[in-house]
Amino acid sequence: VTVASRTLIDISAMTIDASLDFFDHIALQGSDAEIAVELLKEIRGRLGFLNAVGLSYLSLNRLGPSLSGGESQRIRLASQVGSELSGVIYILDEPSIGLHQRDNERLLNTLLKMRDIGNTVIVVEHDEDTILAADHVLDMGPGAGRLGGEVVAQGTPEDIQKNPKSLTAKYLSRELSVEIPSQRRLGSGK
Repeated sequence: VTVASRTLIDISAMTIDASLDFFDHIALQGSDAEIAVELLKEIRGRLGFLNAVGLSYLSLNRLGPSLSGGESQRIRLASQVGSELSGVIYILDEPSIGLHQRDNERLLNTLLKMRDIGNTVIVVEHDEDTILAADHVLDMGPGAGRLGGEVVAQGTPEDIQKNPKSLTAKYLSRELSVEIPSQRRLGSGK
């Protein structure tokens, strides 16, 4: 079976980005075009959601167990975006881990869209752009692990930046930063 001279195996080996391009530019004629209208709309929509949450590099034939936790989480997120449900509370644990900056921006736009259609989106995150895009921030601390667990600051990102108790504020204001080492450690070879 072929679709526009491509087998299903050929199409499933494509990345999400490449398959979206394929289906956006597919040229069907006559009854083939009529039959495919709704199917193409659904395929483009689903691929578009996966692309929007920063998964454009994955191939369609990628096995589930080979996905990272963040990739699996973003696939579930894409399916939720596609359902366009409202009144749902979504809780995401560091969805931006491993994303390229342009994909992070797409993910943030998707989260904002989910909020805008009437959902509550709670994100546990350390990413600066995500924190700055939030409507409300809970800054937990004062330290990590057993040294934390208290709300140190809360409010808009601007409120957090003004709070002298907030360690996050010090990083957002650039008072503190994580420096890139001038020399990297040598590996042990193991």
